[in-house]
Amino acid sequence: MLLETRPFAVRFTRFVTPLCGDMRTMPGLPEHPAAEGVDVDSEGRIVGLF
Repeated sequence: MLLETRPFAVRFTRFVTPLCGDMRTMPGLPEHPAAEGVDVDSEGRIVGLF
């Protein structure tokens, strides 16, 4: 028996997923990975980790 259904549009896709009841979804990934901010400075130290 289906008690509650709410449509859920998935970002950057072309489909809609129905969510029923207390169904949970996983969070999406960020637009840019954190690794893009990591670098090594002129003294050889790693910067941008935290």
